[in-house]
Amino acid sequence: MLAIIKERSTFMIYNIGILGHKKSIKKVEKTAEEFFPEFKTTAIEFSQKKEMDVIIEYLHSKNKDFDGIIFTGKIPFDVINHEMHSQNPWVYLGQNHSQLQRTLLETVFTDDYDLLKISIDSLDKRTVRNAYSEIGIEEDGYSAIIAEYDVFEYDFQEKLIDFP
Repeated sequence: MLAIIKERSTFMIYNIGILGHKKSIKKVEKTAEEFFPEFKTTAIEFSQKKEMDVIIEYLHSKNKDFDGIIFTGKIPFDVINHEMHSQNPWVYLGQNHSQLQRTLLETVFTDDYDLLKISIDSLDKRTVRNAYSEIGIEEDGYSAIIAEYDVFEYDFQEKLIDFP
């Protein structure tokens, strides 16, 4: 009698911290769950600079528990990376014009916003211009206020909060 034994696939589990704004964390967790079953994720919310000391203390205390940290954007990455360094890999998810296009469409359909009048605090002027150009809207067809602040300015967060 021939016995067929189903081989069980085993893989290593990686403990990954996801650091950033709550909404962005949810998107990354959803993607990780769908495409990276070997990731066990831990959400680390960071939306205000005043939370930085607590987050740095947390990261220091849990450093050995994580195999890596994914930052949901360049701003939280720059702020935390400037204050501490880790032995574990850190990476931020860069944003590009395709993501801006998706976000613009999403806001039009779900929130009924006017995509021709926007303010942006995390992309440069060229990226915004490319995103609109690819959907057939040239610079004179939209109004975009783009923040160009240095993340290391002492009042950086206040400027973002007050940004139109």
